[in-house]
Amino acid sequence: MPVIGAGVSAKIAPSRARVRVSGEGMTTFESLIPVVDGRVRQTIADIPVGERTVSIDFEALNGERLWEGSTEVTVIANQSSVATIELQRVSNIRPEVRGIVISPATVIVEALVHFQADVEDLHDATDSLEVRWDFNNDGTFEVDWTKEKSHQTSFASSGTFTTKLEVKDRTGLINTVNKDVEVLRPNAAPVAEIEDAPTEVLLGETIVVRGKATDQEDGVLSYRWRGEHVAAVLSDTTSIAPGFTPDSAGKYTFVFVAIDENMVESNPVEITINVPQPGPVAAFLANPTSGKVPLEVTFTNESQYGETYLWSLGTGDTSEDVTPSPYSYNETGNYTVILKVFGAQGQVDSTQKEISVTDIDRPDLLVELVMIESGTGGEISAVNENQHV
Repeated sequence: MPVIGAGVSAKIAPSRARVRVSGEGMTTFESLIPVVDGRVRQTIADIPVGERTVSIDFEALNGERLWEGSTEVTVIANQSSVATIELQRVSNIRPEVRGIVISPATVIVEALVHFQADVEDLHDATDSLEVRWDFNNDGTFEVDWTKEKSHQTSFASSGTFTTKLEVKDRTGLINTVNKDVEVLRPNAAPVAEIEDAPTEVLLGETIVVRGKATDQEDGVLSYRWRGEHVAAVLSDTTSIAPGFTPDSAGKYTFVFVAIDENMVESNPVEITINVPQPGPVAAFLANPTSGKVPLEVTFTNESQYGETYLWSLGTGDTSEDVTPSPYSYNETGNYTVILKVFGAQGQVDSTQKEISVTDIDRPDLLVELVMIESGTGGEISAVNENQHV
């Protein structure tokens, strides 16, 4: 019985081996044997004695033949025969070109582009394969045969170019693939500006700040306003012309940019708008403003935009509190209360109110003077509420 043993080392290991034994006066024996670690070993019994031909094909799982070989062996009765077969590659299998990988995906004029050949071979290791490149398919290979599978180049103009890749195995078999490459002009950034806007706005006032932008590619643009607290004071930070309503005095700086469809931003444009602190407005309430002595008056400060305060209470007393404590007037008279309000920029405003303090209630006294003729004397009568006293 012959013992069949064979092995092969390849880029892709065969999945199975098809063994045949044939010869004069016998029916051809055929067996499909799995390949383990690139090797097969099979004992074949009941082979008639005599000169026999042993052949073997290594196959991929899809049945494609990769390696083949045959030899002659003499089968002797009751003895084992070992067949040694020299394998040869099946020459009609070309190397495989799975594609060309390009990065970056968007190719720009004058920018370096990386080309990677995605190739393999059923017989040989990838490192042994050679490639060459014709980047614009004009018949001239800019890169001649080399085992280096990647290359960098650039394109001097925009347009669609067909890149041709050829791959060759150790036996000289060649395969080819083409890939179209679209080369774009450099994406110029949009140009942004801010139209004329006031540099000063009063607190509480609303204005519109207007951006403007142009794009060389005439694409669709989006807009962004950036800066501290923009969301609180701008009506829409993505509008080209949002409304601006300041919520406090100070300087507001906004940065406007336009963004194209490729997320390329324009030059940032900045605008600063000053919101001055309004001058102080003095106002207060006094309750009550008149009454009998002693009169306690409560003051309420209703001033706006004040930083410091000075109260003159009409008696010589003063207070620098925002609102003084209730004040008692203990003598009758008219008192002028003055409130002065001082602003952050040194502005001053004032207002005043009169406080009238009268005496406690007393009985009215009516005096009648009766004139008596000379020499007769006189009488004085005092009448209180028509009662004689």
